[in-house]
Amino acid sequence: MVVFWSDDTLDLTLKNWHDDAAVRDQVLIYGKRGFWHGDTVDLATADLPWWKFENITRLLGGER
Repeated sequence: MVVFWSDDTLDLTLKNWHDDAAVRDQVLIYGKRGFWHGDTVDLATADLPWWKFENITRLLGGER
C-alpha cells in the first residue's frame, strides 16, 4: 500500500501501522516532510516534492 500524507508527522493510525512489525514492510508512506517504510524513516526539514506529477509517476514505477 502506498500512502501520500500531507501533514508533517504521522497520525495515530499511520504511526500504528509503521510501528507494527507485521504491517510496516507492506506500507510505504510519503509524507510532507518524510518517508516511512519498514525500518526506514527519512525525515526532512523542508517539504518534499513527491506530489509533483513527474515524481509520483517515478514513485509508482518503483523508484525510491
